[in-house]
Amino acid sequence: GNKELSKKLLDLNSRLMDILPLLSTLPLLFLTDINNYFSIFRSFIMSINTIIRIYLNIISIYMKLFSSLFHYVLKTVSKYNIDESHSVGHAMNCLYYSNQIFEAEVKENPQIMEYENIIYISAALHDMCDQKYMNKEEGLRNITKFIEGLSDRHGPILRNEDKYVVKNIISTMSYSHVKTYGFPNLGKYQSAYNIVREADLLCAYDFD
Repeated sequence: GNKELSKKLLDLNSRLMDILPLLSTLPLLFLTDINNYFSIFRSFIMSINTIIRIYLNIISIYMKLFSSLFHYVLKTVSKYNIDESHSVGHAMNCLYYSNQIFEAEVKENPQIMEYENIIYISAALHDMCDQKYMNKEEGLRNITKFIEGLSDRHGPILRNEDKYVVKNIISTMSYSHVKTYGFPNLGKYQSAYNIVREADLLCAYDFD
């Protein structure tokens, strides 16, 4: 989950900080102590190998999630004939903007780190229950079934409470819902809701 990813990123940063000073000392060590040089060089190579493995692991965690989201959106768009305004391109753009907003806000508000998966999943799926294309409750049931099956090698990607939050976000963020009922009060998850809705609004602008 996100805690494991954060730990890996910290480990990656720590290892990078350990390695950088070695780069400047290698030529000097070569001139003074050939045995010490090869010992440190082996350590350097081992550290680089570890960094590569950590990096690939981080990529694999998110690529599996994003791949699952993409295929679900693609299948739903095809099944319900969802037009391009709410189709795959829009879902991926919303996912992109939600990531950009999250990365900017997490620096000032680090506690939202634990909501990262909620944000990305909600952003990608928010139109996959739109009542213009399907029965809203049917769409929400389909989404609930889908996210129940999201997992990695450590188990479910979302906790039971998180699944409920995703459903709440995507069922209350449309313009028509907000106009009729106002903004929901999601308590500690309000920031996740705001990020996803802001990302959706940004998709309406052409920045080119």
